[in-house]
Amino acid sequence: MEAPLDLYNLVRLNFPEITAKADREYIRLWGELDSEFAYSWFGSLANALNAEMCKGTNYESHTKLFIFISNSLEIAQKRFITALMFRLLKTCSGRSQAKKQLPTGTPCLNHSKNFI
Repeated sequence: MEAPLDLYNLVRLNFPEITAKADREYIRLWGELDSEFAYSWFGSLANALNAEMCKGTNYESHTKLFIFISNSLEIAQKRFITALMFRLLKTCSGRSQAKKQLPTGTPCLNHSKNFI
């Protein structure tokens, strides 16, 4: 997932009711919707969810959305960490001096076998 644009599009596709409310909030605050600024739309989503709950809507009615976002961010985080570790290990692989300076218990060395 290429966050935040992919997440923005997926939330819009899968959760049209709260998306419509978030869109109205976004337009109220910023004017016309623009996917170039997808990251700022999530603030409007948070405002729409907060408004719903202030009206007495049970948070459980949005459980699927919360789980969807949580899972999406977890996947994105794992991909980011994997890419970062791969890049770090690739960069350091030819630099024995850098390896010598890292203590044996350094977390990236402990987990490096997962990325090689």
